[in-house]
Amino acid sequence: MRKLILIAAIALMSGMATMAQKTEVLYFKANLGCCMARACDLLQNDIKSMVESNFEASEVIFKEVRLADPANADLVQKFNARSQTVIIVKNGDTENFKDISADARTYLRSRNSEEFESKLVASVNDNQ
Repeated sequence: MRKLILIAAIALMSGMATMAQKTEVLYFKANLGCCMARACDLLQNDIKSMVESNFEASEVIFKEVRLADPANADLVQKFNARSQTVIIVKNGDTENFKDISADARTYLRSRNSEEFESKLVASVNDNQ
């Protein structure tokens, strides 16, 4: 009986852990000079706003990743990240990711927010 209760408790906890996992939109950011920093901040704020307006916080979260922070060195190396790199990671599994940095750079030039937002949403949904 104890074994059965223990097995049930473990199964319940592992199920809850799976439900708590989220998709992350990682935005890599460098310490830049004033002009570049404004463009970087604008892109970051736009992406964050798009994520927050299209997804529940319990499903998808936006994270800023500082390139210069030693705690982020593994992520920076894993994704070969530089300033304005945008990566979508499913459930913390860095093997299951999508790089949408090219779409973000195109958006910076075109400022076509509807097109970029639809690509961002589709990429997150494909990755969930």
